[in-house]
Amino acid sequence: MKNKFEFRLQNVLDLKNFKQDLLRQDLAKLNCQLADQTGILEDYVDRFYQSKIELSSELISDISSMRVQFINEYMQLINSKITEQQKIINAIREVIIRKRKKYIEEKKEKEIIQKMKERKHGEHKKAVKAKAQKEADELNIYRAQAADGGVLLNGA
Repeated sequence: MKNKFEFRLQNVLDLKNFKQDLLRQDLAKLNCQLADQTGILEDYVDRFYQSKIELSSELISDISSMRVQFINEYMQLINSKITEQQKIINAIREVIIRKRKKYIEEKKEKEIIQKMKERKHGEHKKAVKAKAQKEADELNIYRAQAADGGVLLNGA
């Protein structure tokens, strides 16, 4: 029996660690994308409300119908961009949810393998300790026999 502990599934555990790191990096990138896209959405919403305020103030004063039409068209454009941006954000959120689930699954699998490794390591330590104890017991038996004139050690 070897004194050095070797875990047969160490490659699997290393692969789980690698996958978990990749998923963590993916989640970080997706969260950055989500923040960026949310910022863009907030900008569109601000523009939309600014246009609404501008339209209200223009309507109070006597303005041309061309200006009102222009502002309405601009608001429709911004409104469509808001809708588009919300779809982008929802898609990113769905990907984040899937990646988080995958990350949690990988983490659970890794923990199971890690516990298996710890259990095997404990078994290995017990086996090494038992072997060392057996060798020590045998040595003591030989010494006792040698002292009684039985088996001689070192060829003496």
